[in-house]
Amino acid sequence: MPKQVEGILCSNQWGSYCVPLSSRHRPAAQAILAGDVWEPETIEFMTGNCSGRDIVHAGAYFGDFLPGLSAACGTSRIWAFEPNAENHSCAAWTIRLNSLTNVVLSNAALGHRKTGATLRVKDKNGLPLGGASHMVNDPGSSEELARCEPTEVVTIDDQIGAERSVGIIQLDIEGYETEALFGARRTIARCRPVLILETEPRLEALEWLTCLRYQKMTALNGNTVWIANH
Repeated sequence: MPKQVEGILCSNQWGSYCVPLSSRHRPAAQAILAGDVWEPETIEFMTGNCSGRDIVHAGAYFGDFLPGLSAACGTSRIWAFEPNAENHSCAAWTIRLNSLTNVVLSNAALGHRKTGATLRVKDKNGLPLGGASHMVNDPGSSEELARCEPTEVVTIDDQIGAERSVGIIQLDIEGYETEALFGARRTIARCRPVLILETEPRLEALEWLTCLRYQKMTALNGNTVWIANH
């Protein structure tokens, strides 16, 4: 049973959701609460290109992508990651509401190595950041620390076994995409999945992806799609 959380139940064409009550001011939450789909082009692309292979999806927020992706994956798995504790609880409820059996949800951030970290979850006015929660290296003052919460950082390589075939890695993790890619070196080299990235990787990651024959192909809802030429 997921943890108790203050949420709003709603639905759209893909399924039902538990939206964090505290996030009702956020754009993605407002779209779902209105019965719309957030980033419909991205979801459509992912459901049409998973090709019976696993999907890595981060950050999961309250699970707004999960019902659509789950239906498309069939017997394959969705490896979903969400470091914000409240968002994670709501995503767990979204999974339960839709009886999704092929989603593996982790309350963790993605990085290049396993460690602990600090996640900023509120803005300067104390409003929850929702899906815009992000990692901070040094919280600084006690006032700033009060806007943060601890989280765990894991790697894709460690979380996903070498026996799994990954078709898509989608990262919407507020500028931490390069670290997550470096934590997926083995998985990317082995599976050569489609990469969908909110933030363009830094130079060192771009050079590595170029060596693997990756090319930037198109844009979807502000994300870029990278495909490896085999």
